Amino acid sequence: MKKVVYILGSTRCGTTMFDLVISSHSDCASVGELCFLHKRACGFCGSECKHWVRYSKMLKKPHYYHTAFDVFGADILVDSSKKWRWLKDRAKHEDYEYKVIHVVRNGLDRLRFRKRQDKKIRPYVVSAWVNTYSKCKKLTEKFGGIEVRYEDIVHDETFEKIFNFIGIQYDPKYRRFWEYEHHGLLGSKTAYSLVRAHKGKDSTNNYVDIHGFNLTPRIGHEFLSEKDIDVFNRYGGRKLNKELGYK
Repeated sequence: MKKVVYILGSTRCGTTMFDLVISSHSDCASVGELCFLHKRACGFCGSECKHWVRYSKMLKKPHYYHTAFDVFGADILVDSSKKWRWLKDRAKHEDYEYKVIHVVRNGLDRLRFRKRQDKKIRPYVVSAWVNTYSKCKKLTEKFGGIEVRYEDIVHDETFEKIFNFIGIQYDPKYRRFWEYEHHGLLGSKTAYSLVRAHKGKDSTNNYVDIHGFNLTPRIGHEFLSEKDIDVFNRYGGRKLNKELGYK
């Protein structure tokens, strides 16, 4: 039976990088964030990607995965849409074996991106993260899935666990996902920039210039103010962080 590896999580949790490592296996193909089909393009080829042009012509809703299996010719699809509602809807309409992976991350480290956008941390940002985790956890348990930490992306043991769970053989070379071909709908710009830079499609890549080709997690929340930390604590962030094993 064909399988769908569905990666759950909040935004900025590294789901795209996990997706690309898994889909480097020859039995797998990434569809990226399929739930955003209407507003995403191939992370490598852009809107002219032959795979997604063909997909659009063949798609008969609600058979999103069925069409993807036909287009990509893989036994396993990797969908890093993250959205718990999308998983529930797909499982209701498409009968495949679902392998659910819930990626979690230190809530304070996630805030670096919202701080950059809004200049301060707003309560709804913290509450949304807490509520999303709760929904994802329930679905993960329902599907008999596993939970992994973003910060553990550097360890082979993490991917050995994931690949064994999926039922395929792990090789450390897959962690160098930028050396493989991928055509998922764009999620993390950073992740796909590594693919494009390695293949000579992006010669002005600041991330590669600074960090090189690696999976080193970006952590550290020293930039948060005392007020930001207080908002995080008061709206459930500290409690959830402790539950996830973060100090």
